[in-house]
Amino acid sequence: MSGKPRHGAARRAGEAKPQTAQMEAVRRASRAGRHDEARARGRALRAAFPAFRPLHHLAWEVEREAANPMAATSRAWDWVQAVAASVPALEALRDSALAAGRAALGAWAINRLRAMDGRPPLELPPLHNPLGDLTLAQGVDMDLAQVFLNDQRYDEAIALMRHLDHPSARNNMGLAQFARGDVAAARETLEEAWQAWPGNLFALDRLMRLRLWVGGHDAAAPLAGPLAGAVPLRGEDAVAQLSGLIVLGQAQQADRAWAGHGAARFWKDSDKALRALFDYLGAVAAMALEHWDDARERSRAAMEAKPDFAAAAEARLAARLHRVPGAVDVEVGDFGSWLPVSLLHEIRRSGKDSDALVRLLGRCDATADYLGAAAQYGGAAVRAVAVAILQQRAADGDEVALAEIKALLGRPCGPDRDRSQLHHWLASRGFLARGDRVEMLVGGRLRSIMPLSVTITAEPQESDLSEADQDLLEEAVEMASLGASARALELAQQLHARLPDYPTAIGNLAAIKEGLHHPDEEVEALYRRALGIDADYVFARAGLVRVLARRGELDAARELLLPVHEREEYHFTEWRAVLMARREMARATGDRSAEEAIDDGLRDLRERFG
Repeated sequence: MSGKPRHGAARRAGEAKPQTAQMEAVRRASRAGRHDEARARGRALRAAFPAFRPLHHLAWEVEREAANPMAATSRAWDWVQAVAASVPALEALRDSALAAGRAALGAWAINRLRAMDGRPPLELPPLHNPLGDLTLAQGVDMDLAQVFLNDQRYDEAIALMRHLDHPSARNNMGLAQFARGDVAAARETLEEAWQAWPGNLFALDRLMRLRLWVGGHDAAAPLAGPLAGAVPLRGEDAVAQLSGLIVLGQAQQADRAWAGHGAARFWKDSDKALRALFDYLGAVAAMALEHWDDARERSRAAMEAKPDFAAAAEARLAARLHRVPGAVDVEVGDFGSWLPVSLLHEIRRSGKDSDALVRLLGRCDATADYLGAAAQYGGAAVRAVAVAILQQRAADGDEVALAEIKALLGRPCGPDRDRSQLHHWLASRGFLARGDRVEMLVGGRLRSIMPLSVTITAEPQESDLSEADQDLLEEAVEMASLGASARALELAQQLHARLPDYPTAIGNLAAIKEGLHHPDEEVEALYRRALGIDADYVFARAGLVRVLARRGELDAARELLLPVHEREEYHFTEWRAVLMARREMARATGDRSAEEAIDDGLRDLRERFG
C-alpha cells in the first residue's frame, strides 16, 4: 500500500543534517536574548547544511524572537522558496510581513494559503501610493525589495526593481546600487527617477548628495531651488526636502519647509518614526538659525514620537543651552545614506591591518566637499571615516583636502574634543606653522586659536570624593580664584585634615600656600608627597617644577617635566598648570621670547575655555 509521503520522509538516506543539540543551542541563545549569537550559530549551520530545510524555520524563529519583523520576513521568504507548499512557512511569511508593514507581501501569502485550501484569492484594489498606484504584483515586488534592502541583499533588490516602472522602485534600486558601492549607477538611476517624476523628492535628495560626491558644491547647489520649491506628497519626501536643504546650507529654506508642511495631511497615517525625523530635522534647521525656542519644541516633539531618539535628545539639550549644535552630533541620515554599506563591511574586515585600511580608504573617490558635508552632518561614525579619508589625502599632498580639514575646525560637527584632535593633527603634521592662528568653533563660538602640541578637552573629570568633600574642594578653589586666600587656606587645611593621603587635597593645599608665598620648602614637601602617592598627578608635578625653577634647579625641573610630553591629551586645567610651569622655567632662564609664547598659549587657553 502506498500513500503520500510525510514531509521530509523522501529525503535520501544518510542526508547530512545538524545534530539536534546544535539546533537547540541556537534556540537557547535566542530565548536568552543573545540574538547575535543565535544568528551567528544559525548562519554557521546553514552554511554547513545548505540542503537541510528546517534550518530556514529556525532562522525565522530567531528573528521572531528578536522582535525584528523585517528580518523575520526575509527568513520566512527564504523558507517559502525552499519549501513552496509549506503551510507553516506561508503562515510565517504572512504574519511577519504584516507585522513589518509589508501589506502586499502579506496578502500574497494569504492568497497562497487560500489557494492551498481551494478557496479563491482575495480581490484587492490597487495599492494607493502618492507617486502612483500599484497593482498587487507590483506591491509584492516593492515589499520584497524593501525587505531585501533591509537585509542587505542588494543584488536581489536590484533584480526585482530593474523592470518595474515606478518612482518608488527607482528609489529602491538607487539605494541598493549605492549601498553596494556603485555610485555612478546610483546617480544615473536617481537622476532618471527625478526627471521622470519631479515630485519624487526622496530621489532628489539622494541625487543631490551623489552630485556632491561626484562634482562638489558647484554640481549640487543648483538642486537647492527645486528642493525648496517643491510640495512633498509623502512623509518620506518631506523628510528628504529638509535633509537636502540642510546639507546644502539652506537652513532658512529648511525652516520654512518644516513650517509649511508640518501640518500636512499625509502625517495622519504616517509612521511615528518618520514624523520624529521630520521634527528633528526642523530642530536642526532652527538651531542653525539660532531660533532656540523653535528648536527646543521641535526636538521635544521628536522625542515624544520616538522616545529613544538620542540625536533629538542631544539637540533639545543644545537648544536649551542656546548653543549651535557644535557639542552634539547632527545626524542628517544614517551611515548608509552617506557611505556605501559595502565600505563599512570592508572597514570591519580590515580589522587592525592599517595598510589594508589605507588602501581601502584610498579607493573612495568622493570629492572633498562631499566628505566635509559627511563629517558635518553624518554623525560620529560617518565623520570618523570621512575625516580619515581627508587626512590621508592631505598627507599625500592634496591641498583641497587640507583646506577642507581646516574648514571643519569652524563648523558645528561633533563635540569640541573632535575639533581639538583635528587641530592637533594639523599642528603635529606641520600643516600649521608656529604662531599660525585658525578659526575654530569652541564652546559654541568661533575663536582664533593657536596650534597646541596636545589635545585639550573640557570634559568633566570624574571624582571619587564624597559629595561633602567635593563641595569643600570646589569652595576652596573658588575662594582662591576670588582672592579670598585666607578662607581658601582654611578650607584646604580642613580637606587635608579629612583626607591626609589624598593627592588632590595635598596638591590643592600646596597650590594655595604657594600663592600665599609660604616658604618654598614647605610647598615643595607637599607637592613631593602628592607626587609620591600618584606619579601621574599633573598638578603636583607642575607645581614642583615651578618650585625647582624658582630655585634655579633647571635640570631637575626639565627632567621632572619630561613625562608630561608622553601624554597626548589633557584637561584644560591640567594644561594650564603645565604652561605655568614652563613659564616659570622660561623666566628663570631669562628666555623672554619663550615666556611671551607661553603667555600667548595661556591667553589662547582662556579664549577657548574661559
